[in-house]
Amino acid sequence: MAFLTAGAVSYAQTGAGSIWLGGSIGFGSAGGSTEISGAPAGNGTTDAPTTTNLNFSPTGYYFIGDDLAVGASITFGSNSTSQEKYYNKTTGTTTVPGPGFSPGANDVKYDDKTTNTGFGINLYANKFNDLSDKWKWYYGASLGFNNGSGTMTNVKMVSPGNYTTEEKPLPSSMTVSLGANLGVSYFLNENWAFVGGLNNLFSLAYTSSSSETALPLGGTSTAKTNNLNLSVGTGTVTSGAISFGVFYVLK
Repeated sequence: MAFLTAGAVSYAQTGAGSIWLGGSIGFGSAGGSTEISGAPAGNGTTDAPTTTNLNFSPTGYYFIGDDLAVGASITFGSNSTSQEKYYNKTTGTTTVPGPGFSPGANDVKYDDKTTNTGFGINLYANKFNDLSDKWKWYYGASLGFNNGSGTMTNVKMVSPGNYTTEEKPLPSSMTVSLGANLGVSYFLNENWAFVGGLNNLFSLAYTSSSSETALPLGGTSTAKTNNLNLSVGTGTVTSGAISFGVFYVLK
């Protein structure tokens, strides 16, 4: 309502029943080439690998009490790298086209591609505390479940002159993490809030990964690893250690 004071507006945004909606989406692409001229070995251009990144993470909070919120975010990320290469059906070797290289009758062009994907669910509980009419600081805890996997192009010789191309799975992983978070929020008006935080000031993470390798005489070999990591403080700033978000507030 128009006659609400600034303090009342701030209180309403973190009052019981309030809902905050936000999230992030990102896309990136990188590539390039190297051109050589005047070299004794030959002139030409070598294309660099092309990399594409995509990430999407919707986030929401619900205030179960005044200044006490629980929330969740779903994260999805994909990273792919590709490069044009030639496979020789006779020797079984691969070559990146460039200066001095001329494809022969036994050289077959293919796209050497590696793709990694990740999916996660993170749960939050935050307690907000007043700093001023428009500022609040918060502390909280988070619980995360994140899964990662990927594939890569594998070209191999079946017999001289014959080859096969397959998508080979990369090691997959599952991480469960528990963290402590600290941050501040600024209320632009009754419907918009800016939030910045330090994530995982205390972090305990357990990661399990596995990978399979085909054996030459048949069968597969499965390698499994388990890691438990404990960290305290912000001495090392890693990806996701510092966050910033914009939230739309519903009441």
